[in-house]
Amino acid sequence: MWGTGRMACPGRYYATAFMKIVIAQLLLDYDFKLGEPESKRWISWPVVKIPKPWTKVVFVPRNRGECVCWK
Repeated sequence: MWGTGRMACPGRYYATAFMKIVIAQLLLDYDFKLGEPESKRWISWPVVKIPKPWTKVVFVPRNRGECVCWK
C-alpha cells in the first residue's frame, strides 16, 4: 500500500495515524444503521465475502449530551 524500501512513502505514518483518528471520531460521534436491513448485502466468493457496492449505511449523529465513557 505505501511501498517498501527506498521507495516507501515518507508520509505513510502520518496517513495511517490520520485514518485511525477519522475512524475513531466517526465511531464516537455517530451511530450506524443499514438503510435497507432486509436486502441482501454480500457478494460471496469461495474465499471472501464483500459488501455489495450499493449497500447503504445511514450515519445518525449522536446526541452531544451523551458521553462515551470508558471504565
